[in-house]
Amino acid sequence: MATKCAGAEFKAFYQDDKFWPEEAHVDEMVILVDGSSVPEDFDVEKDLIDNSIVTIVDGWVLDFDASGDGISLKTHFKRWRKAQQTVTLAVSIDKARVSELEAAIKAVGGKLHK
Repeated sequence: MATKCAGAEFKAFYQDDKFWPEEAHVDEMVILVDGSSVPEDFDVEKDLIDNSIVTIVDGWVLDFDASGDGISLKTHFKRWRKAQQTVTLAVSIDKARVSELEAAIKAVGGKLHK
């Protein structure tokens, strides 16, 4: 089963040095961005928009620990997500109520990714 997240959350995962030691790398990554396949030269840090919806379909993280074994990209992401102190949400709401939602998010100290 695929794992979904917001673009901002996937970028934060991808850039977290604690979960990506220098020798770690992704092999055979398959992600969808807003339901579409991405080209091979897709650069997560440059090309991914924060409010996009990312679906992690497949892939392996290799050489991330001393064992040299690989781990699925989905599992690695889920472990990273569990270790976080914040949550990134993708929300759908009626356009007429957006300002109310934005005000509520700001009132509780949240950050908006537009």
